[in-house]
Amino acid sequence: MEEILNTVIPFLPGVVFTGIGVSVLWYRKMLRRECIAQTAGVVVDEGDGSGKRRDGYRPIFSYSVQGVEHTLQPSTVYRPKKFSEGQRVTVFYDPSKPQRAYILEEGTTYALERIFIVVGLAILLAAIYSFVL
Repeated sequence: MEEILNTVIPFLPGVVFTGIGVSVLWYRKMLRRECIAQTAGVVVDEGDGSGKRRDGYRPIFSYSVQGVEHTLQPSTVYRPKKFSEGQRVTVFYDPSKPQRAYILEEGTTYALERIFIVVGLAILLAAIYSFVL
């Protein structure tokens, strides 16, 4: 049993990091694929960092689809502040689930997801290399 644990444990961090990166990347790409309708939105709160997360700004956006108001607070934390209250934005939303949306101006680079994937793969390669030796 100890032999199995010593074999499996070094791989777990690599699998977790890679899994997180791939999952978030898949979700964001799914949003881009399914959110094909667009509407005008507005920043209703700048997200001044005075709440729980003091490390950046998380604005709240408001948009309307067929007369129903929706709000969106992306997981993206902005540093420095990128949006100001009353600013117009383009919102892409899923026509079948209008509450699923993203802001065009986010300018996603997928950097964080790629970092998780690269670090996870590096850990996996190191574990494989140590296992083979």
